[in-house]
Order: sequence, then C-alpha cells, then structure tokens
Amino acid sequence: MTNQIFNPIRRLIQEKRLGDALHMLKSMLASNQIYSLTDEVESIENDYELMLNYFSQGFADPQRKTLFESLLRKTMKCVNNGELAFQIKNWPVFGYAKSRGDRIAANREEVRRKLENFMSDLAINQLMGDTAENQEQRIYEEHHDFITAVFDALWTGGQWGNDEAEFYTRLILSPTIHINDALMLTSAVQLSLHNFFDSRKWLAMIEIYRKAGDERLRQRALVGWALAPMPDAKLYPEVADKLKELSFDDITHRQLTGLQMQIYFCLNAENDHEEIQREIMPNLIKNNGFNITRFGITEKEDDPMQDILNPHAEEEAMETMEKNFQKMMDMQKAGSDIYFGGFAQMKRFGFFQTLANWFCPFYIQHPDIKTSADKLKNSRFMQNLFEHGPFCDSDKYSFALAMKSVIDRIPENMREMMDSQEALGPTLSEEEKKTTAYIRRMYLQDLYRFHKLFSDRKAFRNPFESEGNGQHTEELFLRNRIFSGLLLDEDVTALAQFLMKRKRFHAMAELLDVHANPSNPQQSLLKAWAYYHLQDYEQALNLFSSVLERQLDIDSARKGLAKVLMRTGRFDEASIQYQTLLEGNPDNKHYRLNLTICLIQQEKYDEALKHAFQLGYEHPDDSNVKRVLAWCLLHSDKREQAIKEYETLTAKNDAVKDDFLNEGYCYWVNGRIPKAIAAFRKYVGMCESNKGKELLRNEWMKEADFLDSHGIDEYQRNMLLDAL
Repeated sequence: MTNQIFNPIRRLIQEKRLGDALHMLKSMLASNQIYSLTDEVESIENDYELMLNYFSQGFADPQRKTLFESLLRKTMKCVNNGELAFQIKNWPVFGYAKSRGDRIAANREEVRRKLENFMSDLAINQLMGDTAENQEQRIYEEHHDFITAVFDALWTGGQWGNDEAEFYTRLILSPTIHINDALMLTSAVQLSLHNFFDSRKWLAMIEIYRKAGDERLRQRALVGWALAPMPDAKLYPEVADKLKELSFDDITHRQLTGLQMQIYFCLNAENDHEEIQREIMPNLIKNNGFNITRFGITEKEDDPMQDILNPHAEEEAMETMEKNFQKMMDMQKAGSDIYFGGFAQMKRFGFFQTLANWFCPFYIQHPDIKTSADKLKNSRFMQNLFEHGPFCDSDKYSFALAMKSVIDRIPENMREMMDSQEALGPTLSEEEKKTTAYIRRMYLQDLYRFHKLFSDRKAFRNPFESEGNGQHTEELFLRNRIFSGLLLDEDVTALAQFLMKRKRFHAMAELLDVHANPSNPQQSLLKAWAYYHLQDYEQALNLFSSVLERQLDIDSARKGLAKVLMRTGRFDEASIQYQTLLEGNPDNKHYRLNLTICLIQQEKYDEALKHAFQLGYEHPDDSNVKRVLAWCLLHSDKREQAIKEYETLTAKNDAVKDDFLNEGYCYWVNGRIPKAIAAFRKYVGMCESNKGKELLRNEWMKEADFLDSHGIDEYQRNMLLDAL
C-alpha cells in the first residue's frame, strides 16, 4: 500500500507508548478531517487519563496491565479504521466499493437469505422446462450484482465485532450457500485483512481453514491467514495461542512450507515468461501449421519440395514441438506460472475493472462473459476450458473474453479441433488438479495477477512485494517470529535449500534466524552460507567454526571456513584449511586453485608455483588456472613465461580487463613500454566511460610496492598515465 501514513502510530503502540500514540492519532484524524472516530478516541483517552490518575496517587491495581493492553488494542482498532477512512477518501476504488457495499452491509440477515435463496432459485428453475434458460440467466445476473455488493461491503468494512465475525464465519462454512459465494466472501475478508489486521477476521480465516469441507475454500482461507500482516504476539495473544494449536498439525506444517515456495514461483512469473518467449515460443511458432494474419487464421500450404529435400522435416518439426511442449509442462509441474506473460495483456477487458471479478471462480454463466458463452455454446470449447484447462480462474475469463473477438474468423477445421481437450495444450490429470498444491497454486496465481495488473493495485498491501536485490522480504511471511514452531525440521531445511538455489540469501537468513534448530548441523551450515553470501563474514565464520568443532559435516564446514578466511584476508589460516581439504580430495581443482592463491598472497611463490604448474598441466584450457599461474610467474620474476601466459589469455574471446592490466605489468617490468601502453589502453577501453584512467591509477596504487621493487616509481607511473 502506498498510503500507510498511520504506521508511525502503529510503531508507538508496539512500543506501548499509549499517550504518544493517542496524541498522534488525534492529530492525524483532525488533519485528514476524519471525524467518525472522534468519540471512540476520546473514550480511550478518558479511560487512560483515569488510569493515570489512580497510578499517580499510588493506588495498587492488579488489573492495570490487562486494562493497559486493552486500551492499546482499542487504539490499534481506531488506527486501522482511521486509515481505512483515509483510503476511502483518497482512493476512488475504495470510495466506490464503500458506497456500493453500504447499501447491504447493515442487514446481515438479508445477506444470508439472498445467498440461500440463490441455491433454491436455481433448483426450482431446473424444473421449469423451455423457459428455464432465460430465467436462469436472469437469476445469475441478479445474483452477480448482489454478491459483488456483498464483496465490496466486506473488503471495505471496518474492524469486526464478535457478532459480525460469528455471522460471516458460519455463513461461509454453511452448506446452504453456493461454494462460489463462499469463496468470494473468503477473498473479500482476506483482502480487508491483508490491508488492515483484524484479529477477529484472522481467527475467522483459521476457523474456515480448519472446518471447510471443500478444499478450495480451505486453501483460500490458508492464504488469507498466512499472508496477513502479522501483529505483535503480545498485543494479540489469542493469535499466538491459535498458532500454537496449529503447531501440532503436520498437514499445516507441510502446507505452509508449500505455500511459501509457491509464492516464490509467482514472483518468478515474469522471468519464466521471458524464458518461454526466448527459448520455447520461437520453435512452436516456427513449426505450427497455421498463418495468423489480420484477416484471420489460415492453414499453411504444404511445400512440394520439402519431401524431396528433407523427407524427415515433418517428423523433426513434430519432435521439436513435443519437446518444447514437454518443457513447458515440466515447468508448470514444478510450480512455474507459465501463463502469466501470455495473459497479462488480456487483463484490459472491462471485466477486470470490477474488483470482485479478480476473485470470482470461473463459471460459464457469469453475466459478463455471456456474449462469449453464446458464441461458443455450440462447441465443447468452454466446457473443456472449465474442466481441463490448466489455467487459473482469472486466465480462464481472459481466454473466454478474447475468443469472442476471433471465433468468427477461425477456420472450420480449427473450430472442430477446439472441441477437443488437446486444443488447450498441456493439461494435468484430474488427480493432480485435486491436490492441495494445485488448488492453492491456481488461487495464488489469481491473487498475483490482481496485485500485479489491477489498475488500482497500489491502493492495496501486496503480500508478493519483493525488491530485486533480495533485501526486502515481505514475501517471506514465515520470517515473522509468531510462526516459530510451525515448521518441521525437514521442512525448514528444504525451504532454506529452495531459497539458496534462487539466491534469496536475505530471506534464507531470516527464515533460519526464526526456525533453525541449533542442534541441526545442516541448518547451521545453510545459515552460515547465507551469511557468507550476505558478506556478514563474522557470523559466517562463527557458524562454520561451530559446526567444525562439533565434527559435523566436516568437509562442507571446512570449505566454508576456508572461503570466509580468504574473504577476510586471513590467507595463512585459509591455506591450512585448503591443505587439509586437498589431503582428502587431491583431485579437486578449486581447492588447489584457492590454496595457490593463498600462498601467492603470503608471497610463498615457490610453493605456489608447484601447485600452479600442476593445475596448468591438468587443466591446460582453464582461463582461471592460467591467470593464477601467470600472476605467480610474474611475482616469481619469471617474466617471459608470464608474458606468454598473458598473451594467450588476452587472445581469447573470454579475456577480461584484468588480463590486459596484468599483461601491462609484465611488459612494464620488462621495460617494454610501448607494449605496456597498448595493454593498459585496452584495459582503460574496457572500463566505464571516462573512468578508465582513474581506475588504472587506483590499481597501480594497490600494487605500488610491487612496482617500486622493480624500479617503477611514482614519476614513471604518472608519465605513463599521461602517455595513454
């Protein structure tokens, strides 16, 4: 959300600075002309002043702490309602929904009655014979208007009381209302809860998660309570108590871990789309049998020469298409959101201007796709789309709306093909689609599309929000300490490895800070590697050393310890660790290479050369090996050999600017100034514009001792720099 201007007050409440919080709240409400909460805030203020008077006079009150926490909670409720009022005033999407929802929000019994009547009206209509179809559409249209208004009332509603919480929890769980209505009501409560925490709404989500008979409803509720902005456990002890109850449920452990991983798959949707566009779609387009033009879709004519010139071309093209389809299928099975990019442009239909439609389960009778349904009703396409399409509900609506504009221009043979299940491309089995992971993934994709593509998305807190540098971890909901104890040991390890594979090191460190078992060596190692990649070498060093001292997973811990020691310039200690590693793994190139670098840094050139020559013999084409060997030769005063190695390196396509820098050193200390100037010019040319000479001067300063030892003083360095 872009307008969380009340956050400073929330922080004061978390710090239990009630007086300051009330003062700031009154000022904030007055400056934004929000008067609906004036009486409530004054009541809290009066109670607090009375409490202060008793306290000032030295009266003992065993209920003082309980009363103080009660006033903190009441103040937080006013803060959330105040910010909601601010949003309603400043965001049209809030204001419109509030005005629409207010018409029905007050009469809860009418809501219950109309939702239950919808089921009975549909049942009765099925008995009406010829007039049933027109009557059914009218029933769906009226009901859609009503459930949209209820949806708006719920997500723009303020903090719940006990009666409201009990009513909507029972209604959502009731078998007397349509499952689609229950799903939409759950999403509306979730949307409200994700913007402004409300303990009663959160507890309602837990109740629905635990008691729902329909798995779709359970998974929406799980997303609702898990991704909510979790509060201070001390301020809401009932939340912590409820999570403690869930800690004994192995199913919840697994589903929370799965949910956390699936969020990262959603975050990678755009990268997955780029991969598909770059590596898969060109082959599919190249090998399909149709031309797509502004006049419609036509079949490509067969090339009569193709069978003569390349008789296996058709078979090869089919094989290529199958491989690319299979690759997309494998990505989808792994959890990737492979359709996001393709459908992103289809969210501009007027259908998606109505907020509730982003959360509406797909059903063919939806009034806003009636035209599409009518055009396609003579084929099985819509039925196949609903039953077999591997798309989230939002994309199914996009597909149906898009087909309306092209269906008349599709050749007859293609229309026949569309009646088959295969027209939808790779699909999942019915068993796979019934799994909790699949159901949850489809809903998360709907939710991700809303937060990514809805026109007024900035008005809402985004649970998927993540910055590119990985430092912002809003998407890692399990980082909150209130979830401590809700994951099994193996799930913590699996999730940490999952994050490490995706280079989410900040998230990985935060996860392990909260959930790692100190006696689990694998988790300690993962935590150490996370800190290593975050360049917190002190923490990493302590963790690697601790694992090594306990004689647990020795090689991995020693490898990590050696890398940290190298990074922190403790080359003598690092070389001891690499020497030990090499004794157990004499053929490991990286261990020997790093040991060589450590020896060079200690100026033990003769010993370093032995390892460098061995590496050069075993890996003659490895550029990194050549770099280490050449640098060692240079510092061992074997200049001609060093020059040969650097000339080989700089002639390669993978040469880096430092190769030219070091080649320049070789020529310079050998007195070959023109060659040195040429090499340094290439180095400068590979640097950022206008910064090359400055960087070169800095490099020379780092190597001042080396240059001085070869008679290249500061005057010569400045002259050569001017000569460039």
